[in-house]
Amino acid sequence: LVNDMGLDLASPEAKQFAFTQVKQKLGGLRIYMTNTTPAMRNAIDDAEDKAARTCELCGEQGSANEGSSGYIVTLCARCATHNRCN
Repeated sequence: LVNDMGLDLASPEAKQFAFTQVKQKLGGLRIYMTNTTPAMRNAIDDAEDKAARTCELCGEQGSANEGSSGYIVTLCARCATHNRCN
């Protein structure tokens, strides 16, 4: 999803940006950057929204579930069932 954000990182508007964190938190993608433009912030928001609906294991449509480890993860129905069995 991060690669698909479509950010024009070479654009003069991008200035000197940096990814400060990219992580999974509470079943969702979290992206933190410095020196973002409004277009970059929109792309980040779109990627985070899409991640909340995308299975972390197979990429199919998913939703938040409690994983076998007790953490919240985004999984499709099939992967959620398999995850509970492990």
